[in-house]
Amino acid sequence: MITNQLGKWSRHQISPSMQTVSSGCKARGKMNEKFKPFKVPKDVQAALELLLQHARRDYGGARRCAMFLLSLWDGDTYKADLQDLMYCDADMFAAMMRLYQYLYASNQQLYSLLAEDKIKPVIEAWVQAFAAAGTYAR
Repeated sequence: MITNQLGKWSRHQISPSMQTVSSGCKARGKMNEKFKPFKVPKDVQAALELLLQHARRDYGGARRCAMFLLSLWDGDTYKADLQDLMYCDADMFAAMMRLYQYLYASNQQLYSLLAEDKIKPVIEAWVQAFAAAGTYAR
């Protein structure tokens, strides 16, 4: 059970204070014809944007953000080490947990919130480093 300001809501209920996502549902880059736009809380959008900004940088925390996002984008290809999350800055960790909590509570995948053109720079920036570390499966 997740608690918000209006009380408790279950995994399949969505908070009433959400706005529509304009990016659409991208299932590994392909539009799902049956998709109806989800409404995403502003704090989740802010957390996602913060993680994307940091994932495009070049430092240890950026690598952790990138691995977290990529493992949510395509867990078969990108493997995240959960132990690494313990070494993130507090604001990055909070953003990761808020995004993950929302995905769980709304029963969604990251590609339903994020267009492929937003994650592609992260993939391009980190795929070689992840391949060298053995966290890239392809």
